[in-house]
Amino acid sequence: MARPDLFQLLKSHVPQRKILLRRHVVDVIEDDRGVLCKCSDGAEYWSDMVVGADGAYSTVRERMYHQLKPQNQPPSSDDQPLKYTHHCVLGVSKELDPNILPAIKDRFSRFEVMLFRERRCSIWLAPIEGNKISWCYGGEIDQLAKDAFSPWIKSHWGKTPTGVRRMLDEIQDVPTAYGCKVGDIINTTPEEQVSSVALEEKFFETWHSKRIVLLGDGTGFDMYTDCDDTCMCSMVLPFAGQGAVHAMIDALYLTNLLHSLRGTSTSDFEELFRAYYLQRSESARKAVIGSRLFGHFMVSKGFLAQWIRRIALNLMPHWLTRTLTDMVMRNRPQLSFLPMIEDQGIVKAWY
Repeated sequence: MARPDLFQLLKSHVPQRKILLRRHVVDVIEDDRGVLCKCSDGAEYWSDMVVGADGAYSTVRERMYHQLKPQNQPPSSDDQPLKYTHHCVLGVSKELDPNILPAIKDRFSRFEVMLFRERRCSIWLAPIEGNKISWCYGGEIDQLAKDAFSPWIKSHWGKTPTGVRRMLDEIQDVPTAYGCKVGDIINTTPEEQVSSVALEEKFFETWHSKRIVLLGDGTGFDMYTDCDDTCMCSMVLPFAGQGAVHAMIDALYLTNLLHSLRGTSTSDFEELFRAYYLQRSESARKAVIGSRLFGHFMVSKGFLAQWIRRIALNLMPHWLTRTLTDMVMRNRPQLSFLPMIEDQGIVKAWY
């Protein structure tokens, strides 16, 4: 499904008074009594704790680290700049005619990835709900692309730099397995559902202080929406689909811990946040490394790389591929304070 549809689904279950939009946090101050958030419009909010999920260049994380420095924290590795390594342009098409593109009405989504022979770039296509196709085109940063993409810019179609438009022009006539050209999909995409995005990679060692905690995947992947992604602790490249998954699992684990919270003292929160870090940090670290390796696997050039892909994608037995995938997908935790959802999977989840 497209991300705006997911947002609307989640939003429909939350009372409107609990969602405040267009509040830009400029400072976060904590002490043993609570946390004060100051916003650019002069508004201030006082709370027992703050969860920072405000984007790759998080104000919450920056202010938290600022307050930790007098204590010789965080480690120097956390202060190093993000590794700006990839860029992409992405969007969601309008509703397409299934009589022209039969693949969009199949029971299962036929995901397609196209690799280039010479360039370290790829095109990703996936039919989604509503007879639409989600698409993404991008790759590793090269010297010529740096002016077109900036880690500080997330621009929609109407503001897209000239270099980005040239990128899309280059792939207009690339044929797809759906019976159409890439341009036939891209050119139907509404302006508000196209973004050019800089992708960074990093794992942060420090996730919490006294009453502040961070969560999320940190891709900076602002896909089809003006809302910042939940991205804080581990900046995951999107190649293995792990970024958004880990962001949601982070939130689930933290929520389960908060539901069992016995007090609201600073020590209570510090103990809870340490447990959260222990539960999630190793998985997040592996996701960063795994996504990086998968990205190299997909776009590396040369005879050896081609043969590795041929073996892995064409010659590896289906049962082995399925077994390896099942091992990853069996981690399907649920909220502990709600009735358990029936597990209808052929391979049961680890609980």
